[in-house]
Amino acid sequence: MRINKPQFWQHPRSIGSLILFPITLIVLIFIFFKKRFSKEKKFSIPIICIGNIYLGGTGKTPLSILICEELRALKKNPVIIKKFYENQNDERLLIKSRNIPLISEKKRDQAILLAINNYDLVVLDDGFQDYNIKKDMNILCFHENQLLGNEQVFPSGPLRENINSIKRAQAVIINGKKNTKFEAKYLSIKENIKIFY
Repeated sequence: MRINKPQFWQHPRSIGSLILFPITLIVLIFIFFKKRFSKEKKFSIPIICIGNIYLGGTGKTPLSILICEELRALKKNPVIIKKFYENQNDERLLIKSRNIPLISEKKRDQAILLAINNYDLVVLDDGFQDYNIKKDMNILCFHENQLLGNEQVFPSGPLRENINSIKRAQAVIINGKKNTKFEAKYLSIKENIKIFY
């Protein structure tokens, strides 16, 4: 998904971030209660979630395809599950062009149920913020041009949720060149997280 990002999303302590912070507080309260009242469901099929905490594209779909191809090389039978949105036809076509099975439904849990009898592993393309699904592994994607931005939650910044949500992930994929400064940042939040490029 492409969005027009304000410049202040990349700069800490900007006037724009400060002005919008009261709205960010409301968003944070909403996220808190969403997590609190979500009932995490465990499925009988392993689920790898390819997600992000940065609004917009970070390379989740290409990574989902790559992981499926690697799983096939290991004699697994994976399927990509993607929540259905009208404006994401390009991403669905990209997946299908690589001959990767895709199930796209309005609710991810319904798509997972459809996958159970025909596949042995689910790659969830997006869904890190879907707190109703128990994932066996979470992989977060970041792009070198934006990484964590100003580290603030929308609309004060570009993050979907608090930076500490990295703790729920087992691995981070950075789409770009090695960046030891940001490696240190991720490791300060979760010391045993795996970082790849």
